[in-house]
Amino acid sequence: MRKEKRANKKLRKKVKIKKHNTGIYLLLIPLGLALIIGIHLYYFLCTSPVFCLSRIEIRSNGSVDQEKVKECAGLTDSTRIFDLNLDKVSRKIEALPRVKKAAVSKVFPDRLIVEIRERKPIGRIKSGRCYFVDSEGVILLNAGSWPAADLPLLAGIGFRKNKISIGRRYESKRLDQVLKLLKAVSLSTRLAIKDIDLVNARAAKDVTLTTRKGLKIILGNKEFKDKIQLLDRVLKDIYDSPKKVRSIDLRFGDVIVKH
Repeated sequence: MRKEKRANKKLRKKVKIKKHNTGIYLLLIPLGLALIIGIHLYYFLCTSPVFCLSRIEIRSNGSVDQEKVKECAGLTDSTRIFDLNLDKVSRKIEALPRVKKAAVSKVFPDRLIVEIRERKPIGRIKSGRCYFVDSEGVILLNAGSWPAADLPLLAGIGFRKNKISIGRRYESKRLDQVLKLLKAVSLSTRLAIKDIDLVNARAAKDVTLTTRKGLKIILGNKEFKDKIQLLDRVLKDIYDSPKKVRSIDLRFGDVIVKH
């Protein structure tokens, strides 16, 4: 009787072990299949030409060289879309002097969109050769779509050629002063930046504008926004004047107009 009980007990243990092993096998089979599928999928994603860039679309608000953008970012037809770090690509493109901001996005399976906001020159500076500067004081090379004749010459800002770094901001208090003035001019209803021939900051306390028609405007060194608004009213009043105005002095409370 005891022998029979021991035999039954051993049999039950064997059945339990067999059931346990069967459960493990049933669990391992789908895991193994999933692993095999995963390996094949990974291999497909890593090697299939489907995910190589077939189209790189560059959108810009200017005339940046698209081939330079691709070269700078390391983008080619063999670049795989999964290998791209969008932040790194954006930073590489923003290293170009003409580029102010770049945003890059993926369109699966094989397309990349690059949106670029370019720096726009607001004035030109001469120091042996002509350089361009944007509203933030960043030094640019010839900006192509902005002919030099359309930009005012910025004089008297202490521009030193040995301190120039293309794509970098030029540190100068007088340049900052001139840029504030040009920002105020950009809000004018009567005077456009393209109408200005020269901005002279040699006398730091008396920044002056000279228009392409030869009108000299003396502004002092502060409150440019208010003074440009006042200038708009003066220009409106003298628009129909039969006498040619040679200069307008806005430094004091009373506007001085010289014919």
